[in-house]
Amino acid sequence: MILVENMTKKKLVICGSMRFVDQMKEWQQKLESDGYEVYVPTLFDFHKVRDEDGDLERFEEIKRRETKNHFEKVGFADILLVLNYDKDGKKNYIGGNTFAEISYAVGLNLCHGRNIEIYTVNPLPEDVPYHEELKARRVRQWNNSLEAKTR
Repeated sequence: MILVENMTKKKLVICGSMRFVDQMKEWQQKLESDGYEVYVPTLFDFHKVRDEDGDLERFEEIKRRETKNHFEKVGFADILLVLNYDKDGKKNYIGGNTFAEISYAVGLNLCHGRNIEIYTVNPLPEDVPYHEELKARRVRQWNNSLEAKTR
C-alpha cells in the first residue's frame, strides 16, 4: 500500500481521452488493489452525444461540466496518471484537455506549493508541438505492472 505522511492513501487521478474508458476502468481497479485512492473522469464517452446524436450544444455543455469536475479532482491529487495510448493514428496521444489537466497540475505545483507527481503510461508523444513543455514539466513514465504498451 502506498502511504503519505499522515498515513492515508495517495490520491491518484487518471486522465486521458474518453476513448480510453475501458483502460481507465482497468487501471482504476489495478491501482485501487495496489492501495491508491483513485479518481477517474465520469466514465461516459460523451462524444457520442455529438457524433451520434448530432447535439453539439448539449455536447459542449457536458464537456464544460465534466472538465470542471475533473479539474477539481486534479486539485486534490497527489499523482496524475495520463493514459496516453495510440489514438486515430497518433502514437502515445495526449489531447488538448489532457494537456490542460497536466498544465493545471503544474500550475498548482509552481504557484501553490503542491507536489503533484505527473506520469504517463507510455513515452511522451514526440510529434506534438508541446513535447518540450511536457519534458520541461518533468512528466515521467509510470513504471507499474499493468502493461501499458499493449493497450
